[in-house]
Amino acid sequence: MKRRGLLSQKAPLFIRHLMNKGQVYGPVKNKTQMPEFAQVDEPSRVVLDYTTTVLPPKRLFQPPEETIYHFSRKDFTVEPAKVSGDGLKILVGLHNYDAEGIACLDYQMARGPADEGWAARRRNWVFVGVSYEPDQHHFSPSVGIGPDHRNGLDLFMDKADGGYNVELLTERGASLLDGFGGWSAPLPETPAPKFHNRLLPMPSDLPHILARSYEHPIWQQEAKRCFSCGSCTMVCPTCYCFDVFDELQLDMESGEKKRHWDSCQVAPFTEVAGGEIFRKETSSRVRHRIYRKFKYITDHYGRPFCIGCGRCIRACPAKISISEVMNNLARKAAG
Repeated sequence: MKRRGLLSQKAPLFIRHLMNKGQVYGPVKNKTQMPEFAQVDEPSRVVLDYTTTVLPPKRLFQPPEETIYHFSRKDFTVEPAKVSGDGLKILVGLHNYDAEGIACLDYQMARGPADEGWAARRRNWVFVGVSYEPDQHHFSPSVGIGPDHRNGLDLFMDKADGGYNVELLTERGASLLDGFGGWSAPLPETPAPKFHNRLLPMPSDLPHILARSYEHPIWQQEAKRCFSCGSCTMVCPTCYCFDVFDELQLDMESGEKKRHWDSCQVAPFTEVAGGEIFRKETSSRVRHRIYRKFKYITDHYGRPFCIGCGRCIRACPAKISISEVMNNLARKAAG
């Protein structure tokens, strides 16, 4: 692995260099305390030293709302919406757990009938990671995503004394560096970050714990606190549930079929024809979300479908913690 030093004052110049290579996206300043992933129009707006974002970078590949196709009731025609994946796109300032979250969805979106919109948007991307200082909610090492995890990244900017040590991970990443002359010698390394939140069981034990906990009273206990607002799933990097609806134009003859993010935590999500709701109880929805992260998909994916970013914990108005739930189950399973 090759490394090059990048002084902090040179970082905006490096981002400007990347903007000359392709469209650059990253965590940019907004009106809130947390940055958001968006296209970069000015290097000074990029925030490399950040804790997390409210919404994960999946929004770049699966927008909160998108048109699936256009239709005409008059002509009885249906035309699929065009999704462009042309041109090099560079996502800079990506935390390693978010890169893993994108890899999770790459896997799931290709299962069965592939999600064509996701596949089209995922083409021609290069990922530039950056290290971070965890807060009290992060627990990514507990699901196998420690500070040295580099899966899915092409370059990695490791925070160092006075700047970053840029690691060259792939040929595609190395090609981005051509023509940039602002390097220094590798900088002194800083101490490894300390994580304050963690899961007690090993990742491989999580499905087995849940296999014995389907009727556990903890689901009823957590349901008493849950507002069924769906905040946890809206900010989750590996949730992908959606709903579809038709939007007619004023002429009532043409329109669009659209889809938007939805949540398994709200009762109407499982409502079917006739008004039946087959996951009506709040406890069943709370349980379903956690089983989706540590059992159902894990059984065939081979690793947790939770990346330990802690976004759901931060967003929950009832302060329900997915890590605390699993730790409580693990303690009772051991006892």
